[in-house]
Amino acid sequence: MPTDTQACLLGSAAYAHKLEAASHIFDIWTDRGADVGALANRYLDGSVDMLDQFMADSAWPAMPHSFDANHAAPCATVLGPQPLSHSASSADAQLQATAQCTKSFAASTAQTNMPCANTHGDLPDKAFQRSTACQEPQQAIPVWHKDDLSSEQFVQMFMQPNLPVMIQGLTCDWQASKDWVTAADGVNIDFIAHHFGQAQVMVSNTTRLNAGCAPRLDMTVAEFAHWWKMHKAGQDDRLLYLKDWHFANEFPDYTAYQTPCYFQEDWLNEFYDIGQRQPQQSHSAGSADDMSQPREAAEKGDAEEGVADGDRSGGGNVGCDVASSDYRFVYLGCKGTWTPLHADVLRSYSWSTNVTGRKRWKLLPPQYTHLLYDRFGREMAATFEIGKLEGRDRFPNLDKACQHTIECIQEAGDTIFVPSGWHHTVENLEDTLSINHNWLNGYNIHWALALLQQERTDAIACIEDCREGCTEVEFEALVQRNMAANCGMNYAFMATFMQVILQRESHLLKHANQELQARHTFNIAKSTWTLRELRQHSSLDLIESTESVVQTLS
Repeated sequence: MPTDTQACLLGSAAYAHKLEAASHIFDIWTDRGADVGALANRYLDGSVDMLDQFMADSAWPAMPHSFDANHAAPCATVLGPQPLSHSASSADAQLQATAQCTKSFAASTAQTNMPCANTHGDLPDKAFQRSTACQEPQQAIPVWHKDDLSSEQFVQMFMQPNLPVMIQGLTCDWQASKDWVTAADGVNIDFIAHHFGQAQVMVSNTTRLNAGCAPRLDMTVAEFAHWWKMHKAGQDDRLLYLKDWHFANEFPDYTAYQTPCYFQEDWLNEFYDIGQRQPQQSHSAGSADDMSQPREAAEKGDAEEGVADGDRSGGGNVGCDVASSDYRFVYLGCKGTWTPLHADVLRSYSWSTNVTGRKRWKLLPPQYTHLLYDRFGREMAATFEIGKLEGRDRFPNLDKACQHTIECIQEAGDTIFVPSGWHHTVENLEDTLSINHNWLNGYNIHWALALLQQERTDAIACIEDCREGCTEVEFEALVQRNMAANCGMNYAFMATFMQVILQRESHLLKHANQELQARHTFNIAKSTWTLRELRQHSSLDLIESTESVVQTLS
């Protein structure tokens, strides 16, 4: 059944051309063949994201600084969702550029001596070379030292093409690296308990490897530290994992770390910070009670680490009220604790830094997401480890997904960038303390919008039997309420979010120097595009307040 977006494009020459171009890109990404029909049926499921015009009214601005192609690899064979123009000439040009990247990566990496995380022997011929077996995935996430990677290079090489990277050397000056780490490079649990022991935290019991939703416990940090010592003494064999601790928000006077320069364009946490400084405004979706459900859900579920069950769209099936909490977390787990298979909340980016300890990451490029579900397409597997999965026969394509997983080991002091829509599992190989952020910006806001579109489709399907007893307005209100409860946002709240960002970027543009004008112009264009998309895809006039803002910037 075609989506609303597909239906309005069916029969048009532009639609046929886009599908043809997209099929070739899909073939380059996956080596699975250019099947236009299959691609059309999966137009908005996250495998090939936003193939229609990426930015209807604005060209992608050039980077303010020149990019040294001789210093860093310009492309990789696994490419994330990219802009696709309506025009044949620009689409063909993009296809040619993508193909050229695929062919030239080996030569470029050989020239630049770009290392890969935990590889052994020679550099692979291609970046993210596919593994031949789930047990022995290819470990090929690029590793860069902060002194060799500029912010502009990070955007062009990793954030814009939606590719992961490991960055070293960011924690040297962090207070957390001094206070939270013992002389033997272990977790200084005594310091943490003494200074922050009164904080209330949520702890997951990750003892059962097959549990997609681990049982949650409410503790103080002091109580968790007591369990930690009991566990280390062999008196408690549970594997408890302290997750989603809003440390920066709870202890603003203690600067444990500085957000690295690569990740400072953070709309999600900026929105929260602006809301903390200003009186809360009502959302056009309804009263404050409309957002009470996601707030309650957030108290029960993970944010960055997510859960594995039922996430058809790759954003986590727990709600998280964007206005009521930030997305800056501390994680603390002993050896053996883990996080099930998931993609991050709202399809956000995430960065995670090990203050101390080691983690094993297994990541799956987003074009293979469909392989993670059961034979009915409803439930996602909790892990890539087929042998440890209960009911493994329910996931007939999981072994195929495992052939495309990318594995890396994150050492102490390393920072990993996890792009939007990349499903992953995380295992602590040693006692590990990490700092994690989730964030959205102009380079991945279309992922969040695609998630909302899919959430609306799912919400309508769940309550379709209620339509006859409701007016159109009442039915849509129910749909939007369920969207907010399931993923933490609905169309109206997204519009409020984008209006705040749009106003902020417009203000910054007025006072920006020439170096920063391109960045703020790009952010304004993406905010405007997102608001127009919300307007286009909303069946009711739920976000009238966005129209004047959009028209002003037209």
